[in-house]
Amino acid sequence: MSRFNGVTYNADAQTASIGTGLVWDDVYAALEPYGVSVVGGRVTGVGVAGFTLGGVTAFELVLPNGTVTTATDTMNPDLFFALKGGFNNFGIVTQFTLQTYTQGLVWGGLIITLGEFDALAAATANFYANVTDPKAAIITSFNYDLGASVVEVSMFYDGPTPPDGIFDEFLAIPAITQDISTRSYYSLILRAPSNGLRSVNPLFKVVMILYCIHNPGDTFTLFPSWSSLRRM
Repeated sequence: MSRFNGVTYNADAQTASIGTGLVWDDVYAALEPYGVSVVGGRVTGVGVAGFTLGGVTAFELVLPNGTVTTATDTMNPDLFFALKGGFNNFGIVTQFTLQTYTQGLVWGGLIITLGEFDALAAATANFYANVTDPKAAIITSFNYDLGASVVEVSMFYDGPTPPDGIFDEFLAIPAITQDISTRSYYSLILRAPSNGLRSVNPLFKVVMILYCIHNPGDTFTLFPSWSSLRRM
């Protein structure tokens, strides 16, 4: 499928036709000169065909009998409906046509802290309780890596500068790494590489989110135990 790697932007229709052999960062790179983007993965190395999140206006596909056809809401509408989540085995999709959206500069990046669990848990709880701006988002990850307990916070604002106060609580926490700036959306994606990263988790780590927010230290006490069990 890797040869299905074209990206064609249609400014009049405000759509992009995207080959299913691409990864999302290739798509963002091709669309960036036009000042538009599509809905897709937020890190590098994520395949288009396996992670299409919506906004599809047309599918090009090869049917089981070898016929190449197109499905839209007006052409083969039943097939179009089915391909959007009804079931599988209808054919091999070779191209998606996706709705595009104007995309300017964004603000964001990643901070990594060693410790500071209580402060970050409080900042995360305050963000979700008080921030209503739809352009603002965070992802807080409590991790146990290489024998150390760390917290990573990805921050994002869909604009060049966030309003005062939205992310201040996070930025005031001491960090061992802080990579936050105004940049293009594609540049932001490149700062989150995950190419080739895989994780085998035979033991599901299920915890109560509210409990962990109020008792973050307990979570990190358990992480080494989970890690040792996973290696058994």
